[in-house]
Amino acid sequence: MVDGQLVMATMVKSGVIPRNALISGEVIESVAKSGKSPSRLAIRMDSAQWKNGGVKFKGYLTAWYYPPAPMPPPNVSYAPPGDRRNWGGVDPTVDTTDPPNPAQRLSTQDTSVHADAPATFISKNRVLMKNVNAASDAQGSIVLVSARSNVKLEKLTTYVLAVAEVLPSK
Repeated sequence: MVDGQLVMATMVKSGVIPRNALISGEVIESVAKSGKSPSRLAIRMDSAQWKNGGVKFKGYLTAWYYPPAPMPPPNVSYAPPGDRRNWGGVDPTVDTTDPPNPAQRLSTQDTSVHADAPATFISKNRVLMKNVNAASDAQGSIVLVSARSNVKLEKLTTYVLAVAEVLPSK
């Protein structure tokens, strides 16, 4: 069993699967690289569930993914955005009479870090997995093939699914 979450709304024949819908499927082929035989991996997603509904569909893992984008640094300022007071005392032209008080933190951003939280920032450009090709099997499934190493997936990476043969990028 394979589970995932959609990061954007997706159109299928029966309508639109909303963003954040939970999708599930199965590994239909998994062969490790051995000798001169390439590794092969095929994953088919076949259902989606969300708050007000669900749908059956067939989507296959492709060799495309969206890498994480650099995350902006957290806002650790105690002052509101645009505050020009000179808290550090470096600029003599700026008011320094009211030092910051950590108990009166004005920022409402959550700056805590969760190691297992999914990355919320992904690149806007998809990338092809290195040394991995997509092929079709006799049943029309998309199979990822690598002659150099085993095909490995990362838990927090955003992968692309397709319902038919994958076209090359422009």
